[in-house]
Amino acid sequence: MGLIGIDVGTTHIKAGLFLLRGDCVRLAMRPTPVHRRATGRAYYDPEEVFAIVVSLLDELLHGLDEGKNVQAIGIASMAETGVMIGAKDGTLYSDLMPWFDSHAAKEAEWIANRFDCAERFLRTGLRPSSKHGVAKVLWWKKQSGGFSSDARWLSMADYITYRFTGKIGTDYTLAARTYAFHLAKHCWDDEFIKDIGLSPDLFPNAHRSGEPVGIVMSTLAARYGFTDRVHVCVSGHDHLCAAAGVGISHSGSVFDSMGTAETLMGLLPDRPLSKEDYLSGLTFGRHVFSNTLYWMGSLPYSGGSLEWFRSILGQAEPVTYEQWEKLVREVGDAPTGLMYFPFLTGRGTPYADPLLRGSFIGLNASHKRGHMAKAVMEGTAFEIEAIRRRALQVLHQELSSLTVAGGGTRSTLWLQIKANVHGVPLSIPSIKEATLRGAAMMAALGIGIYKDANDAVAQFNHDDQIEIIPQAHLVNQYLQVFEQAYMPYLDLFTRMR
Repeated sequence: MGLIGIDVGTTHIKAGLFLLRGDCVRLAMRPTPVHRRATGRAYYDPEEVFAIVVSLLDELLHGLDEGKNVQAIGIASMAETGVMIGAKDGTLYSDLMPWFDSHAAKEAEWIANRFDCAERFLRTGLRPSSKHGVAKVLWWKKQSGGFSSDARWLSMADYITYRFTGKIGTDYTLAARTYAFHLAKHCWDDEFIKDIGLSPDLFPNAHRSGEPVGIVMSTLAARYGFTDRVHVCVSGHDHLCAAAGVGISHSGSVFDSMGTAETLMGLLPDRPLSKEDYLSGLTFGRHVFSNTLYWMGSLPYSGGSLEWFRSILGQAEPVTYEQWEKLVREVGDAPTGLMYFPFLTGRGTPYADPLLRGSFIGLNASHKRGHMAKAVMEGTAFEIEAIRRRALQVLHQELSSLTVAGGGTRSTLWLQIKANVHGVPLSIPSIKEATLRGAAMMAALGIGIYKDANDAVAQFNHDDQIEIIPQAHLVNQYLQVFEQAYMPYLDLFTRMR
């Protein structure tokens, strides 16, 4: 028997076939094609994205007997990306609007001015942002002149699930990133939705992560040779599925997901949110596991910073990662002393500022390309350290290690810099596609293969761990740079804004 995990991410769409013990049989992936309108607005083409998913499953299941015995498909995706469709026949009323596009900034500002942000936070765990679903829906309503009565807002994972099953549904973790979901009540905040001039019917039924939405339609089932009914499940927010995929299931555990964006996330027992939580600058939401919340801090452009600098560091072509690391190693182990602030798309938490921009501080004539490349790695680590300290201060949690996963873990050099900056060991699970495995695991949990989250984690997670130990002679040096240079400059930028 097998399980399929699908991860529709910002830069890649992936699919993996897993056995019930979590072993990956086969993996397939493609880049996520992003387009831009003449206005500069970014978008994904819904039909194109679904066609890629279909082709990935063709590749994944070709010639494999395990494919005939698939029991469930679990789908994870980037959190705030979504589309407007017609519930009657799936008519596309919009394109897929990416989380990172800021065209709904005015709508987010309108919400912030109209409502008490602290009160809204206690319900949603969020602060107003152009990323969130309600801001995007309001923006699209203004552009289109209104909605059909059957219009529905679907996240990326919801949309792919709909295309497989013809059924509409979402999970709590994705619903919670719209700014219209009441965390404590596990339901849509109808009063707020009506107050902003929308209908509660715009939003799909929400349920626990991994709970089946429907079964694969007969045409697709025949295409893939499925012999039984295959349940399709919205597994949830990609970072949360990744945490589940590496076994983060207990309060106090902290997970660092290194991708285009980087998030630091910890688990909390289910409880009402407080004013102290609001003042923390962190965001909160429902976790994929029942009766559990998460806190999260984010750096919107972490791996994205490396990709940006890699693209301009070379001449005609971006430098390879091997060339990058060679340049960095040539400048030595010590901190560069050169400050890079990774805010190319604004700052995330704990003090969100979408208009803050990145910079290098401290350049002189002796600096080479390697210093700047290393400073990019250091600057992203410093910003995650600022989030880590804020979380520990506010939530009164101890942190003796970090579990790290994602594309960034392919660079041992970057991991070593992070360990030195954080001053704690980094634990790197051997699984390379944590989100995919988490998506598959949540689907298995949702259809009852495992009795609860602890059983699922115990069954699925039996990986070797690589540990990156801080280098004692460099920890104090990085601590000095962080406290005496990075944070003072950051405070200055904040005051100037």
